[in-house]
Amino acid sequence: MNEFKEFSISQPERQNILDIFRDKWICEVPKDSGLKTGGNIRAFEDKRIRWLVDTFGKLEGASVLELGPFEAGHTYMLSKRGVAKIVSIEASVSSLLKCLCIKEVFGMNNVEFLLGDFNSFLEKCESKFDLILVSGVLYHMADPIKLLKHACSVANNLFLWTHYLEKEIPLVKANEGGRFGPLTTTNFENLEYEFSEQRYKYDVANDKFCGGIERTSKWLTMDSIFRALKYFGHQNLKIGPHEPNHVNGPAMSCFSQIA
Repeated sequence: MNEFKEFSISQPERQNILDIFRDKWICEVPKDSGLKTGGNIRAFEDKRIRWLVDTFGKLEGASVLELGPFEAGHTYMLSKRGVAKIVSIEASVSSLLKCLCIKEVFGMNNVEFLLGDFNSFLEKCESKFDLILVSGVLYHMADPIKLLKHACSVANNLFLWTHYLEKEIPLVKANEGGRFGPLTTTNFENLEYEFSEQRYKYDVANDKFCGGIERTSKWLTMDSIFRALKYFGHQNLKIGPHEPNHVNGPAMSCFSQIA
């Protein structure tokens, strides 16, 4: 019944905590920490978050809501900026446990990790945050426009990184096995938007799965994303790091604010 049956007889040190998930990390911790996970993504030293910090300005004392921290790389970067509080919500049990390992190893006392569906949290949230991070989650949503609506309602400042649907460029690399359906136009509360339904290649039981809680999701066009942000009150938009040739499909960053 216990997945972690073994005992550790190693000399007690922080590295031992990271080694609980040896060979299962995707992100690597900062080089200057003297620690390692063996991951290959530098999420703890991410240029997108550096751009966010430069764009937002002074973060000291700010309250932050983060959706889908994955392995807490972005959480770590923001926690070092003197924010008062980060509430970070993760649905994946394994990712949440990794986040707790990172919190302990790096002493991130201004972070609270919660396990569950952040969509449910947003729908019932009565608190206001200075900043919300919607990074790496929008394209995993079955209803991404609804997520943008709730995200805009709980924070005056929003950072978004997401893959998007490029109508003029076929998703050749990202569309292995015919994962994407046809371009479709529909409405959400009188907002017209375009999307393509994506079907996951793997399910949650597969070690290669890295997706959302539904079996399908909707990828939005960039224009649909920007129109939705403005429709829900975030009129001020700034475009950040843009990756039109990303191996998993076009991707972009943006920062939006209440006008």
